[in-house]
Amino acid sequence: MTTPDPAHGAPPPPPLYGAGAPPAAGYPAPSSPPTGWGAPPTGAAASTASRRGLAFTAVVLGALPLVFGMLQPLVLVGVIRAGGYELYTAFGWVLNVLTLVLGIAALACGIAARRDAPLLAGTGIGLGAAATVGAVTGFLFTLTAYV
Repeated sequence: MTTPDPAHGAPPPPPLYGAGAPPAAGYPAPSSPPTGWGAPPTGAAASTASRRGLAFTAVVLGALPLVFGMLQPLVLVGVIRAGGYELYTAFGWVLNVLTLVLGIAALACGIAARRDAPLLAGTGIGLGAAATVGAVTGFLFTLTAYV
């Protein structure tokens, strides 16, 4: 059996997925694609991309206090060996303030980006919250030494 050749008067094949075909009985013909389908507006695409970048920034800001925490003992051992106890206290306070600022910044960036990049934003929020709580706890622990 041979396949009919369209050039010799065979009917064209039916359209795929109803393109150009009349609607099925009982259903209205669609006038346009449903809302939410199609290309996003240019402003929304730019906003989504910038918020994904904001989520990545939240992760980086939240991870920096971890890096400082790993380097802090190495630096403080050198300071103690040199006998600079005043420098030890000042360095601890500066690092704690920096951790608090970075943690709050990671929280803010993560919260702002949580809808467009939930995984990265959630990671940034978690790291920021941990850094913030750690810094506040460090301040409270230091204050108990003066009471």
